[in-house]
Amino acid sequence: MKKTIDMVTRLYVYILKSDSQISGAEIEILYSLLINLFAQVDVSWETYVKEIVESEYRIEDVFVYLDRHLSVFDKIRLIQSLVIMANTEADFAISDLTEIMELAKNLNISAATFLPLIDHFEKQAQESVHIVCRHHLSHVKHSVFSDYVVFGHGDPADIQYRDSRLSAYEGAIFAIDKYMFLSVGSGSNAILDGQKAEQNAIHLLNESSVLMIADREYSYSCLQKMYSQRDQADDIVFRKPEYEFIFRKFKSSYSIVVYNGSMSLNGREMSHNRRYEVFYDDTLQIRNYAPFHLGMVIQDRAVIGIEDYLPQALYIISDKGYLHISREDSDKSITSIQYRDDGFYIYPPRKGFQVFINQQELSEPRLFNLNIDTLTIDKKNYRINNFYDLIETPFEIESYVVTDIKHYFPDGVMALDSVSFEANKGQMVAILGQSGCGKSTLTKVLSSEIMPTYGQIRIDGKNLYTNISYFQEHIAYVPQDDLLYPNLSVYENLWYRIRLRMPEVQKEILEQKVNNILHQVNLSQHRDTIVGDFKKKNLSGGERKRLNLALELLFEPTIIICDEPTSGLSFNDAEHIIEILSSLCEQDKIVILTIHQPNSSIYRKFDRVMMMDMGGKIAFYGTPTESFRYFDEELSMLSVRKAEVEKKRHLLTTDYFYDIITYPLYDEMGQPVYEQTHKQVQAKRMFPPDYWRDKYKRKMLYELMLSDVQSLPVPSASVKRKEKRLKPKSYYISMLSFISRSFKMKIRNRTNNLITFLEAPLLGLIISFILRHTTTGVYSYAENNNISIYIFVSIIAFIFLGMSNSMEEILSERKIILRERLMNLKASNYQFSKLLVLSFFGLIQAVLYHSIAALVLDIRGLSFINIFYFYLASLIGNSIGLLTSAFIKENRAIINFLPLILIPQIIFGGAVIEFERMNHDLKLYEKHPIPEIVQVVPSRWLFEGLATAYAKNTAFHKKLNTIKKKELTYLQGYRNATISSSQFQKKRTEIYYAKTKLAEKWDPNRIVNGYLNSAVSIMDGRVLNSGKNEFLSSIKLVGRYRRKTWNYNALVIMLFALALNLITWIKIKYYFKE
Repeated sequence: MKKTIDMVTRLYVYILKSDSQISGAEIEILYSLLINLFAQVDVSWETYVKEIVESEYRIEDVFVYLDRHLSVFDKIRLIQSLVIMANTEADFAISDLTEIMELAKNLNISAATFLPLIDHFEKQAQESVHIVCRHHLSHVKHSVFSDYVVFGHGDPADIQYRDSRLSAYEGAIFAIDKYMFLSVGSGSNAILDGQKAEQNAIHLLNESSVLMIADREYSYSCLQKMYSQRDQADDIVFRKPEYEFIFRKFKSSYSIVVYNGSMSLNGREMSHNRRYEVFYDDTLQIRNYAPFHLGMVIQDRAVIGIEDYLPQALYIISDKGYLHISREDSDKSITSIQYRDDGFYIYPPRKGFQVFINQQELSEPRLFNLNIDTLTIDKKNYRINNFYDLIETPFEIESYVVTDIKHYFPDGVMALDSVSFEANKGQMVAILGQSGCGKSTLTKVLSSEIMPTYGQIRIDGKNLYTNISYFQEHIAYVPQDDLLYPNLSVYENLWYRIRLRMPEVQKEILEQKVNNILHQVNLSQHRDTIVGDFKKKNLSGGERKRLNLALELLFEPTIIICDEPTSGLSFNDAEHIIEILSSLCEQDKIVILTIHQPNSSIYRKFDRVMMMDMGGKIAFYGTPTESFRYFDEELSMLSVRKAEVEKKRHLLTTDYFYDIITYPLYDEMGQPVYEQTHKQVQAKRMFPPDYWRDKYKRKMLYELMLSDVQSLPVPSASVKRKEKRLKPKSYYISMLSFISRSFKMKIRNRTNNLITFLEAPLLGLIISFILRHTTTGVYSYAENNNISIYIFVSIIAFIFLGMSNSMEEILSERKIILRERLMNLKASNYQFSKLLVLSFFGLIQAVLYHSIAALVLDIRGLSFINIFYFYLASLIGNSIGLLTSAFIKENRAIINFLPLILIPQIIFGGAVIEFERMNHDLKLYEKHPIPEIVQVVPSRWLFEGLATAYAKNTAFHKKLNTIKKKELTYLQGYRNATISSSQFQKKRTEIYYAKTKLAEKWDPNRIVNGYLNSAVSIMDGRVLNSGKNEFLSSIKLVGRYRRKTWNYNALVIMLFALALNLITWIKIKYYFKE
């Protein structure tokens, strides 16, 4: 194949180089042919063509090779392409025709074959034309050209039909330049323009051509789409309130999955969430809709879904006090908006409602401008944006005034030095400056993430910090780092954010809101893409930035503050981000962003720019146009490299500002002057940061003196936001959303799940195998003196498993938690969802662990208590892990912290060292038998509870206790004369047989470990004799009551878990900081 492609390429190059003048159209045709030829081989056409142009070869050898190795079909197509090339000129030159005839002769093809095509082009005829080509269409599968689209039945076809009466090769389409051809072989059923297509022919199609195969019509534009999209994959989503399905296209094959609604394929209803293969002669039908087929889908692909965003009618719906836009009318509609040729018109509301447009009552249809006009309904203001989303605008901010902001880091270093500026409605303000100059700190101050040491920010005269609860929900802050959940899809990241914030709003309304935002930030095509982490990023840098921005746009903020939204992005991605932000300014929002070094195109889009110097000092604030003139005085003072800096000034490049702000001081010899600053030697600057700060302050003072407007002092105003308390249903929805998000995050972490579900059974196998010991030759669980060690090691293992599963949960989501806390999301719901999901995984681990270990050690009759206590140990591990994760800020610190938690659990657990043998100085009260510190170690309670259960709470013991209770009841009845002697003897016999049957089923000599049973029995005796609690006794004395140790200890462990989680909750809610 490579050799043949090489020879075809040589032929084309030879023909073009033979022309006295090569036209651009000929080059375009050659380029498309080369792309077509080399698609089948892993070689670059550029390399081939370069070698061919630079080498010498005999064209006669090329003719001979092609004549022998090309099929008739390929020979005809090759000459067709030369006819098309010749047609690019005004008319066919004699030399062109001679060349075509000569080539046809060399390839043993009759030149007369191409005369109809040549005649058609010369006359510029409109009707269809064909040339004779006696060949079998199956040759296209072995052609040197790779662009054929074959119609037929079976695997050879690209456009496949279900009807077996059709041949595998009914026809094939291909293109040369802008011309499309249809090849029809013998026996074809294809109909072209209402008549049976001429067989053994290649037809030139025109814009009015219509092809029909198996009663399916395809227009010329549809055939063009089939051809141009032949190798593309695509997902075509159909989503309406009454149905939802998706076509998945791979090359030219289609399949369908129905998610909602009733839909049939060839008369048979399709099941939901199941994939069906669809053929081109299949008939599909949505209930109550007209039937359709794939050809229609392909024809209308470009507009599918577009009707959702170019509606002819919109309706403002009032649902339980919440207003939203719908494309369907209902009895809850307040008013409608209809689209006419000259725009959208809003109609008067229904009776009982009042609607104002731009503060004038709506009494007749009026032209309505998206993004501009303000609607007032029920004393609330709204706008409709370009994505047909109803946005509440509780107030329009006229000004955002920052006055003399100073901020110091904890170590006393100044971060911001007297920052003052003003941003007004509809403005985009860019903050520029070198790394470390305080840009990020300033954005955190502006967004109220950080409270400054001095200064104030006023929003329309109201102090931001004293009214933080009111303004916070109207300020969006997009930090430089991602605030994304890596194991959730793009849609899910947005969905959970809005669902948790607005649980009282209907699900359908929120889904529409999310879909609108996805279109607004151009992420609809990635709707179901899993975001991925730093190792596996499924989204590009620009897409991740847009998703972070979308998370904030969900709640329609009035002020948007972005920290480096374009850092690390390509030129196009950066432009896209700025375009989105610019469109927000058109909605009268204020956008403030930091940016390191924008290109000139982006720079001109800003309304105001602030330039910062080191130490958090402002060097300039004003318009982009004014910024270049501002530094002219300093430019004239430069000496070394002045021409270079002047050139940048002339070209209006933004790195000019960096050069002049940081320009070094030179001595008389032209050498830079150095100085020691902060224990480091560095080049001394000609214009230090203080110089720029003072110059800007003088500029501010000058402008203030020239100002004609005298602003009256604004009294300190305060506003309050009504606290929203969630209703029980909303609280329930919020909790479920938290749980669902946590579960998806966990279950989609495949590596973690593999370790989680393999680690537990593997540990169970290793530990139980090592501790499977007996004093006799035959293994017996009853005689295994390692069972107490097995219990203790298992407890420690599950505490460790619980910690390892949870120790990074809060730490990895630290920044997201901080952001969600500002949104007033409940910390208790977040924490409970984490604990519940982790506990679920811990329960699975407990079941797997016990299943393996019980088989190896022959443990019977203890399944429930084993799994329950292993689960409790995992719960304690989870609780300790979450607590640690809330307090520690670095992964390395967590790893170092593990031994400090686990070693005390081992030492004070009661199995490794007897409490009586510990250092007596550990005791606070000398008469206590064990050190008090032991009582706050969970492993001690877990070990004691499970060990005593192994000894006294087996299936045998539980059944025996039930029988003994019956026996005591009968004895009491006999003594009280409520049952006769004969009845009593009968009952005693029943009791005897019950005990015998129990011993046969649960032989105590097999299911009770002798060593543990003896130890626990001894401790029970001590308790009964002394009246004091003893470690490893199955009896716990609680006041006047006796309690089973395993039940009492389980309650203690639950209280431990509650206390640990209460501390974690307090930390997250009140003391959680970055």
